[in-house]
Amino acid sequence: MNIRSASVKDLEQLKDLLKLFGKVDESGLEDRITVRIKNPTDCLVVAEDNDKLAGYAWAQSYGQHMRGGEITARLNDLFVLPEFRNQGIGTQLFNAITNWAKTTNVKYLQWQAGTIAVPFYEKLGLKGDTKSDLETHPFYEIEY
Repeated sequence: MNIRSASVKDLEQLKDLLKLFGKVDESGLEDRITVRIKNPTDCLVVAEDNDKLAGYAWAQSYGQHMRGGEITARLNDLFVLPEFRNQGIGTQLFNAITNWAKTTNVKYLQWQAGTIAVPFYEKLGLKGDTKSDLETHPFYEIEY
């Protein structure tokens, strides 16, 4: 399995992965993906196996906080096709995102996850904040 930065040649397969992951507004989708691929403040990585994309992860930096100066980034998506799950691909994609965060001086990497993803993050040693309304979508944050 090859984990690499997404490229424009991945557009069609990325569109398919996004649709499988959840609700997608298809109008302008190719343009939105292309912007994310080319934007230096985004990290869009894919897992590729014999020219087939098995999954992807996408995070974006919000840049420096105006008062404190720290950089916060958000992990927006992490998805692996069902037939490729439980093979360490999600972990490799997550590690690619955290490596990007560290090398771009991100102070806080944040995300929310559906309850189905909680066991995955627990295997990574992470525990989400489930206080108040976050019980069904725990909030996660890594401080570097």
